[in-house]
Order: sequence, then C-alpha cells, then structure tokens
Amino acid sequence: MKRKLLLFSTIATLAFALCGCDSKDSKNDAKEEVTTEATTEATTEAQDISEQTVPAERGVVENGVYTNEAFKISFPIAEDWYVCNDAEIAQIIGFTADNLDENSSMTVEQFEAATSGTVYDCVFYFSDMQSNANITLTSLNRLAQYATLPTEDYAELSISQLEAMSTPKYSFKETTHETCGGDDYVCITAETDQGYNQKMLLKKENGYMVIITLTYLPELEGEMQAFLDSFIEVN
Repeated sequence: MKRKLLLFSTIATLAFALCGCDSKDSKNDAKEEVTTEATTEATTEAQDISEQTVPAERGVVENGVYTNEAFKISFPIAEDWYVCNDAEIAQIIGFTADNLDENSSMTVEQFEAATSGTVYDCVFYFSDMQSNANITLTSLNRLAQYATLPTEDYAELSISQLEAMSTPKYSFKETTHETCGGDDYVCITAETDQGYNQKMLLKKENGYMVIITLTYLPELEGEMQAFLDSFIEVN
C-alpha cells in the first residue's frame, strides 16, 4: 500500500536518528564535535530539563482540533486528512499485543516500552493520502549524555546520523528557526532521492524532545506550510 510505504520511510528515518543519539557506545567525530560545542550551555539546560512540572500525556483530537496541552501543540485537522488510530500506529511501528484491538488506545508507558522510549502521539495523512505527519515525544532522560545538548546541536547531530544512511539519501538545507503556535522550533529541511521531502521541527518541552516530522511529495509544499501556519497557541 503506497500510503504505508511512505510512512514507513518516515518512521525509519526518525527511529534511526534517535537511536544514533541514544547510543552511549557510538563516538564518531561529529558527535564529539557537537558535544564539545554544547559544553558551555549544558549546565544551565540540565537544570531546565529537571523542571518537569506536568506528567507526560498524549494529545487528543476533539471537534476537528488536535491538542496536546502538556507539550503545547495544537492545530486544526482538515476534513480530507486521515488520522491513524492507535491500532494502526502500533502496526506501523511493528508493535503487536493481544489486548490491542481496533478500538484500543496506547498509553505513554505502552509506547515507551514498545519503542525504547519514543511516544508516537499523533500520525496522520494529508489530502493526497501519501504525504504525512507524525508527532513524537522522547524523554530527555532516555537520551543519556545527549539530553543536555541545546536543541540546535541535537538537530545537527541528527543530521549527521541521517547523512550516514545509504537509503534514503539526504540533501539538507540550512537549519533554521520557525515559530509555530507561539513556540520556537529548530527546523531541519531535506530532499531525498526517493521522490519525497522531509521537514523536522524540534523543541524541548516538559522534559521531552518533541519532534514533528513532515514527509511529503514536493507538490504539497504549500499545504505543508499552511499546516504549520495553522498552529494554535497553547497557554
């Protein structure tokens, strides 16, 4: 099914990047360089990380709007988008359980156990039913020595991991900052040799690394920007 194939590329990409950042044994030059650059900011940011005042929770879709109050993300869901239920997300990431049926919901704890720490909070397809978005949450405690990296350096480290992949092959643009729903995100934008582009928006919130990944066909560039422009500020 074409829709699944494109989404599998998204999931595999994200999993690779986070796996590389979580590995204590991997010590290539790119990682050492990023870690060195982050040293002066690490102590202050470590204090911020420890101030997790709200328990992690998953977002909900109500009245056509997705909202995750704990992680300050909200946006309207268009009528021609398809939002995956938890059973479909579980199937996509290869998680199966006897007690998970079509109407079941997965908790934060179930996701973290199934994926070694990553919560797939929301996965949906845009109007072409191939281009898609997923919102993932990874506890900074799971990122070991990389937890205190400033988000900009974490993004660069992720890029170095993705560039090491043979399939897909990435061509990255300059890392930027964008404001969506009143929050600042570090943005990674790339083209691939597989006919689709990707954009990742990263921020730290409530003790987690939040990553919004867009995987889309080039002709939907305008719809991707309209989606980001639609974010609603969460107080």
